Amino acid sequence: MKIDDSHLYTILAGMLDGRANIQVTPDNPASQPYSLAVELEVHDYHRGDSPDALLHVRLTIHHPLLPALSLRVPLVIEGEKAGIGAALEDLRKFYESGLMHEDLTS
Repeated sequence: MKIDDSHLYTILAGMLDGRANIQVTPDNPASQPYSLAVELEVHDYHRGDSPDALLHVRLTIHHPLLPALSLRVPLVIEGEKAGIGAALEDLRKFYESGLMHEDLTS
C-alpha cells in the first residue's frame, strides 16, 4: 500500500495516538507492585520534509517508594517512496537541522 507524506501522519496518529496504564507485578515477591503509564503521540514533520513524522513514546513509572520516573523517546518515521537512500538523506538533514536536539530536550 502506498501512502503519500500528507496522509502518513493522519493514518499513524489515528492508529497510534493514545495512552494506557499497566499494572506491574515485580518478579521479586518482596517488592511492591507499581504502575507504568505509556503515552504515544505522533507529530507531523512532513512539511519540513525531514523526517515525515515522529512518534513520541513517553513511559512513566509510578512506584510507591520512588518519585515518578519519566522517559520520553522520539522515534523517527520516514516513509520515503524514493527508497532507503533518500530516507537516510532525510534523516541526516533532520539530525543536522538541530530539530532532533530540540525535540529531545522539550
